[in-house]
Amino acid sequence: MEKKTLGSFISALRRAQGLTQQEVADRLAVSNKAVSRWERDEAMPDILLLPAIADLFGVTVDELLRGERMREATPGGSTPAMTDPDADSHGTDEGGYTHETPVHKEENAPTQARPTSDPRALRGLRSMTKRSLTSFRTSLLIAIALSCVGYVVHLAVSYGFYRPVIGFFCMVAFTVAAVVLAVMATMRLKDTLSEQIDGDGVRLPANELTSACRTLTYWSYRAFVVIAELLILSTPLVLMRDHHYLNSVLSSVSYLPVALVLCCICGVLTLWLQKPYAAWMLKPWAGLILPDPYLLPAPQAIGRRTLWLNVTQAVGIVFSVVLTTLFTGFEWGLTYWGEDNTHYNLTAIIFFALGTLTVIAAPFLLRIGYRALLESGNLSAAEWTKGKRAITRVAVRNVLLYAIAVLTVGFGVSFGASSSDGVHWEYYQSWNEGTIFLGILALSVVIIVDQILKEREARKAA
Repeated sequence: MEKKTLGSFISALRRAQGLTQQEVADRLAVSNKAVSRWERDEAMPDILLLPAIADLFGVTVDELLRGERMREATPGGSTPAMTDPDADSHGTDEGGYTHETPVHKEENAPTQARPTSDPRALRGLRSMTKRSLTSFRTSLLIAIALSCVGYVVHLAVSYGFYRPVIGFFCMVAFTVAAVVLAVMATMRLKDTLSEQIDGDGVRLPANELTSACRTLTYWSYRAFVVIAELLILSTPLVLMRDHHYLNSVLSSVSYLPVALVLCCICGVLTLWLQKPYAAWMLKPWAGLILPDPYLLPAPQAIGRRTLWLNVTQAVGIVFSVVLTTLFTGFEWGLTYWGEDNTHYNLTAIIFFALGTLTVIAAPFLLRIGYRALLESGNLSAAEWTKGKRAITRVAVRNVLLYAIAVLTVGFGVSFGASSSDGVHWEYYQSWNEGTIFLGILALSVVIIVDQILKEREARKAA
């Protein structure tokens, strides 16, 4: 006698009611592949779906788990009958139940509208997704904690036992464990969300699937960023040495400025890589979830003009900083000597003035050309307002970057030639590390604030 299983029982019940696997999948808010796997006993339905399956086929959950109906005698002494479209009239199906031949549909009969999802099954899917999201966040928090523990161990071994290399390998071991845990959690949640999609669309409502997908992207990206940044922060202790501190490890006084600069650089890279990562992660659900306004490209009119502004001001910045520094440092060009025996390189001053004028004048010229589009009717009032804000933000950012770069180079770098007797000239070069670190910090802050404002503008416009 053939063993009765849950899968064969579901198959018999489905065919007895004249339903296809796709129709069952639609009513249960799952994919037809899932129903097929149930019937082949390759997978079990989620426990939260069992009540919905029982209600759909008119059986109890206990009967589903048994794989057969409870044999209760009817007043006539017979068992309840079930219909099976694949068996003869009053025959027996593969589950051992009698059935009647159903009425066949006409070939050209119009198809009925797709039935709505069962609310109970939908609640089950929501509960399952919620559990998956909770487990995902917990796993990522554990991964971040492992990476933090590895960083603390590295500091303890480096400054407690003066063995930075051993501490770094301990950090790498914790980092590998954290990455493996984060990747597994990310792939597990991604597979769970992918199961909500089949050939006909999503099974969860679009807004709920959008929220889940964005949670996947948000948490996974920040977990990987924290793990990578902690590993980067640990590298100076291995690559750099401070001979004033026991000749073995970089002193804390020297390490803190380096770590601060690395944090600033990592912060800038984090904001720049966020958009490509989100676009790559959300690619499987393209067209099925609500678009993120931050991921959408800027309108063509705004994008081309901000690009032109960036290029123009970048050329002005390079033109001003590089040429001014070279002409001043190597004593090229026209030189004017003052009364107090100080000299001024007139050529460098001219280049500096031209570069500054380019950086300042470019936004005004661009705004004049952009306003012409509004007057010609090729630009709406909303696009004009959005583009004006974008141009202003980019222009202010570039001017600040220009000013910080000039001040950093002017006060942080010194090189040239000097001679006490006017005959024996000696070349000198010096770096003010504190000024350079402050300059990098200021540049990073400006870029980070600009990216945050850009994201806020995109979400506000949506």
